[in-house]
Amino acid sequence: MNVLVFFAVKEEARFFRPPEGCTVRITRMGQGPARAAAEQALASVRPPHVFTCGFAGGLNPALRVGTLIFDTEDEQIASVLTALGAVRVMFHCLPRVATSRTEKSTLRELTGADAVEMESGIIREICRERGIPSTTLRVISDAADEDLPLDFNSLMTPQGTIHLGGLIKQAAFHPRRWGGLWRLQKKTTLAARALGGALENLLRRLG
Repeated sequence: MNVLVFFAVKEEARFFRPPEGCTVRITRMGQGPARAAAEQALASVRPPHVFTCGFAGGLNPALRVGTLIFDTEDEQIASVLTALGAVRVMFHCLPRVATSRTEKSTLRELTGADAVEMESGIIREICRERGIPSTTLRVISDAADEDLPLDFNSLMTPQGTIHLGGLIKQAAFHPRRWGGLWRLQKKTTLAARALGGALENLLRRLG
């Protein structure tokens, strides 16, 4: 299946082995970089389907780390993903990282969404403008009742990357957060593995 797949960062795509004909693009984090990357990629090609993939923060308490979640316009894809154990949900696209359980709870109450992400809503908006079918496939990397160990919003550059020096500095001033960072690393590894396997299985079944 000749499709275009977007991830925000390489860590999300590290266990995905794209089949022949599948093109992968890394957008970087945030709505601005995602819009720029999608517009650039779709300026010269018109794929039969676009997938926007990566990590998501849980808003629905029932969604635990490693849960595959999706939203799509294609019922065949929905059927395959459901068979693979993914859950159809409502996403909320946010211009910042939801870093605390309090913020997630508020977002859940205000939007009714099940999960929060930063890029897929923008990419799918661009796809709809061009009449290109699209699917969001993500995996929960931090659950609704979990706080992130650092304020990643203060570490994000305008280019959509994480300022490594700032991350080390924040962690150095708060040594107790190293444990949280280690646990987050383990969770994102689990999540990326689940996402990569599911996406490979999906594309294989679609042929």
